[in-house]
Amino acid sequence: MIYFAYSIVVIINSFLAYSRNHSRIIAFITAVFIWLLFWSNTLNPDLQAYVRDYIYLQNNVPLETYQTEPGFIILMKLGISLGLSYTAFLSLVTAVCYALIYRTIKKYTNNMSYVYLMYLLHPVFLDIVQFRNFIIMSILVSAIPLLVEDTGKSKIKYLLLILVAASIQNLAIVYAPLLLVNRANKNKLVKYIACFIVLFSIVLLFNGNKIPYIENIVQNINNDRIDRYLSGVGRLGFLIAWGLHIIYFLLIYWSKKVIDRNKTSDKKNDEIIAFVNIVFWINVFAFAFFPLYMMDMAFYRVIRNLILVNAIVFSIASNSFASGNVKKLVFNFTVLLGASAWFSYDILGPHFITVFKPIFENNIFIGD
Repeated sequence: MIYFAYSIVVIINSFLAYSRNHSRIIAFITAVFIWLLFWSNTLNPDLQAYVRDYIYLQNNVPLETYQTEPGFIILMKLGISLGLSYTAFLSLVTAVCYALIYRTIKKYTNNMSYVYLMYLLHPVFLDIVQFRNFIIMSILVSAIPLLVEDTGKSKIKYLLLILVAASIQNLAIVYAPLLLVNRANKNKLVKYIACFIVLFSIVLLFNGNKIPYIENIVQNINNDRIDRYLSGVGRLGFLIAWGLHIIYFLLIYWSKKVIDRNKTSDKKNDEIIAFVNIVFWINVFAFAFFPLYMMDMAFYRVIRNLILVNAIVFSIASNSFASGNVKKLVFNFTVLLGASAWFSYDILGPHFITVFKPIFENNIFIGD
């Protein structure tokens, strides 16, 4: 039943994504479907650990803070104080997260089905498993518009949101330097990135491929079973993360060129162009994370968390082409290939058995 429902949702969104007709009603229904798929799942690699921690807190058993960040502990205690079961707690938190994501998508594109299609093709499954990472991803997606505003006040708000995210999973702190992304300061940004890469690489070289003060983050995020697999893909496994990031960067670069070539001058469009520029420079800045992949493939999720905002830009670019334009067909086909590359990477690993299959076949609506 879940296989069938998922297929129907993907087919409908595929049709709407590549047509001139867009429906926010379908987009909303899709968001609700994804939300239901998330919290109704009853078996995945990390679910047992989350349920265990929640039950421990219900019974006043203290958790080790080096394994679970204080912000997430506070969040669980709030759910417990409201008398929520873990499933109810999960449904409430994910509802808030998807509302944040929905608001950002709606703000910048009317082709919401395009974005949800990209999300359904890959990231949603790992988000269901990696609950805390999903929370920080949703906070990041909702915080990026603050960078578009490009004011001192908005940047302070952005930093505060990232600190909140880091209190839930400390990996989020790597997004704090995105404050350097500035539309009026592109050349300096590139220099900052070069410095980051050089410094990180030197540290890696002279410190046995380990970055000081980062080991606690690695230990924490490697508690996820998925990341234990990623960390063991081999010494050259980081090349996969590099390749996937480069693919999406090239697609973002192409999208930016298309959008710039077809832009018009009005207040709404100027805001969209500003968003596209910010996302482009975030992807440029993200090259500074390359040394992290050399140290541990658990950092692969750093770029995976950018897929949704990248998909928003892809949808804007797709809408910029004239209907029936061959270039539009080529562009969308290439974006689909890029999404398929991410999907294939996870399918070719053990994730079909450990992630995809359990999510489809273990659900409170159909029984385990």
